[in-house]
Amino acid sequence: MTKLLLSRAEAAEVLDVSEDFFDEHIRPEIRVVYEGRRVLIPVREIEKWIDRHASRVLGLFWRAASAGVPLTTQTPKDGTR
Repeated sequence: MTKLLLSRAEAAEVLDVSEDFFDEHIRPEIRVVYEGRRVLIPVREIEKWIDRHASRVLGLFWRAASAGVPLTTQTPKDGTR
């Protein structure tokens, strides 16, 4: 069975961030479940947080590409840019 709730440490690990970063930057933006003194983070909330933040980055890339800004610093093999 897949876990639906994660501890703070597990949520930080899944997102590849420190627990301090998770507490400061991510936890204020998501809903949590309180089980007595334990605070549990729903996997669905983490997925929604990723979706919200991924779309912002995609939007920046889209605007940059539309404006003709190169999105890579790699030179093509044929030497043109």
